[in-house]
Amino acid sequence: QAEVLDPRNMMPSLPQTPAADQGMVLSKDRAMSTIPKADEGGNWVYPSPQQFYHALLRKNKEAEAEAMDAIVHVHNVTNEQTWQQILEWESLHKRVCPTPSLIRFVGRPHELS
Repeated sequence: QAEVLDPRNMMPSLPQTPAADQGMVLSKDRAMSTIPKADEGGNWVYPSPQQFYHALLRKNKEAEAEAMDAIVHVHNVTNEQTWQQILEWESLHKRVCPTPSLIRFVGRPHELS
């Protein structure tokens, strides 16, 4: 069965259950971002440490359960700081777009920017 990806973030629905060889319990708590969704109400919600762990396993990346809280924190802070920089740039165009919002996240981990 083919994996169904959400086109808004190019990820499948990630479980909140422990992975098979996971050595510790991870938080299932998700943080609300300040980034508004473009096509629906509300803001984007960040993955929980448990979901992030599953995402790393899915991508065949090294996943250390003990580090997930810190990794998710850095992920969220990076997105929030980036969004603030985007808002600064977009403020130059506030007549055309007074309230910017994000349509989708697209990761390009192998491309330098």
